Order: sequence, then C-alpha cells, then structure tokens
Amino acid sequence: MADIALGSVERIIKLAFKINEAVGTVQQNEEECQALEEEVAILIANLLRLQVMEALNPAMNSALMLLGKALDGALKVVTNCQERPTFLHRLFTARDMARRLARVKDDIHRKVNICTLAITVEYCTVTVPCSSAHLPPLAQLHQVWIASLHLAH
Repeated sequence: MADIALGSVERIIKLAFKINEAVGTVQQNEEECQALEEEVAILIANLLRLQVMEALNPAMNSALMLLGKALDGALKVVTNCQERPTFLHRLFTARDMARRLARVKDDIHRKVNICTLAITVEYCTVTVPCSSAHLPPLAQLHQVWIASLHLAH
C-alpha cells in the first residue's frame, strides 16, 4: 500500500512539472499562470521531500489522489491559456479564464491542506503514543463519548 501512495506522489510531481512547462508557453493570463507556477514549484519541493520518506501511510493515498485531480484540472486550464487569443476571444474570455485559474488555485490549496492534515495525523500517531493522557481535553472528551456509545449497545 505504501507503494501506491509513493506512486501517487511521483504522479503528482510529474503533473506539477508539466504545469510548470506549460506556463512557459502561455499566451493569455500570463500573470495568473505565473502565480500558479510559483505555488506549484513550492509544492514540488515539498513533495520531493515526501517522496524521499521510506514509508508513507496508505491512508494518505486518497488525499494525494485528490491533489492529483486538482493538478489535472490546473494543467487543463493552463493548457487552454497556451492558445493565442484573438482580440474578440481575449475580450470575452480573459476574465472567465482568470476566474477558472483562481478556482483551480483555490482547489489546489484545499487539497494541499487535506494532504497536510493527513501527514500531520500520521506524524502524530507515529511519534506520540496513543493514550488519552496525551490528548487535549476535547479529544479526551470525544474518547469518553465514543466509549459511552459502545457501552450503551
């Protein structure tokens, strides 16, 4: 299972590199595409570090797959920006394309946050023993609540 997650990281890195390459040849919405490229470059650097890890929790695979889908969408939008627009095309579609780029960028942010949460949970469960003494009060209350549900049945 860890191989699946590592394969997802590799796929995401390849997609991110494709986005960076595509941004180099955009003909419209250059500023928005370059902003996306900068964020994708940071994402690549972090994913390369993640790829070096010896083992990756399989539970992270779904989060990584969501990120991969977001990058697929970003690549499609950036590829659309590679077309040389006519004056009328630019007049009527530039704003729509900028909105699509903003949505894709926001989607990537959300997916990165999900991946960050998955990595943090994995790190915490590996490095901190799982006992209620180490949990914050709200988490302890949640454990008590879960235990009471099991006792009721």
